[in-house]
Amino acid sequence: MTATARLIGMGLAVTFALGACTEKQPVVMTSGTVPAVEAPDPKAVIEASSDTEALPASEVDAGTTHRLDKVRLGPGDHGDALTTGYGIWSGVATEANPALAPFGNAVPLLVLPIKFGLKKLLVAGGTAPARANVTIESVGAIGTCSNIAVLSGAAFAPAISLGLFCAMVYGDVLTKGYEKDTGRTLDGAPTMVDSDEPQDSDETGSTAI
Repeated sequence: MTATARLIGMGLAVTFALGACTEKQPVVMTSGTVPAVEAPDPKAVIEASSDTEALPASEVDAGTTHRLDKVRLGPGDHGDALTTGYGIWSGVATEANPALAPFGNAVPLLVLPIKFGLKKLLVAGGTAPARANVTIESVGAIGTCSNIAVLSGAAFAPAISLGLFCAMVYGDVLTKGYEKDTGRTLDGAPTMVDSDEPQDSDETGSTAI
């Protein structure tokens, strides 16, 4: 049987199946040639809807996972590796970290595996994945900004100062974004109620804290 014949056969089968299903529905012919299905009984609709229970929001969102809820390599990690690689392989700079300096030109190739391994170790020790990601990536932001500053001709001290500032901004953006998206802190605890929202009062009229 050719492909065309198979398609025709499938089309006929679907047509007969649809015809069999629609024969059981009450129809009213209009002035045209298109049949209109009778409106269902309102009482039946109300009874059917009352028997249907909606899933709780927690069950619907249970499968949703934030990108920081699993160990990853983020922008701070990649930025550190790329700027380190450019500085070392171009001969403009050398590695300042004494733990990595002995590896010479291989340092840029080790940056990402080391960062990923550190995150895994933190999580294995009980740290929440989101906290591990933000912590290590913020350190990477220090390296990224300080590397860019050094490659631009800045002295080491102001370059580190710029790196610390970048780390604070980077960590703050990730933290606030995570709390807004999930309603949790990086450690998994519920976020505090906004102080601008009205608080409940107890029976004596005093505001509950």
